[in-house]
Amino acid sequence: MVKTRLKKLHLGNIIKKVAKTKGVATKDIAVALSRSKLNASKILWHDDLDIEDLIHLSYLLEYNFLFFIVNDYLLHLTHAGKDRETEICLFKVDMNNRKIYCNEYESNTNYLKDIKIGEYLKAIAHQKNWCGQEVANRLNCTAANVSYLYQSKSLKVKKLIEISEVFQYDFISNVYLDKINISNSLHFLAGCVINVNKNNIQIIDPIHNTCLLYYRQIDAKKLKPEK
Repeated sequence: MVKTRLKKLHLGNIIKKVAKTKGVATKDIAVALSRSKLNASKILWHDDLDIEDLIHLSYLLEYNFLFFIVNDYLLHLTHAGKDRETEICLFKVDMNNRKIYCNEYESNTNYLKDIKIGEYLKAIAHQKNWCGQEVANRLNCTAANVSYLYQSKSLKVKKLIEISEVFQYDFISNVYLDKINISNSLHFLAGCVINVNKNNIQIIDPIHNTCLLYYRQIDAKKLKPEK
């Protein structure tokens, strides 16, 4: 059961571990989440987070948390995203500063302002011909709770995983993951290994660290010419 497996998932601990590895302080997390330092610290003690907060932290820490969540919990569900084999990404390699720059004008979370997860839940329920009471029965909640879900701007990650399982539809990938592009710069080491396949680009520090980048389709008209 998904609920049983989710009990072992503690997002706060995972974030703290990544932040420590990256050398990111709590004050930086507070800024990314628009919280006070105290509240940001409290959030990291929780096992669950709002998915938009997790996305903001993914950009701050240059670590795609959603990718690993989908791989661990939702790979068996419907993902209607585009075939990544047809998608492209631009990279600039700065050998002097040992950085790789990736589509810097797209590496932000501006797209979140246009996403209301409740509208996606309602749309998929409609596709399945599920009325509000049917959704309530399947989610083991009241019709009033379903109405609240349909009006929600965002939801907690674990809740969204549970709903995805009930709907047999991967909301995390279809609504959020396909839009993520992390990050506009990555430090890399001499002797690093770069692997490229149709799904991702891996830049691997052979000693201990692996950075995973996604690439996605961009409009050629938006490409900024070199000056």
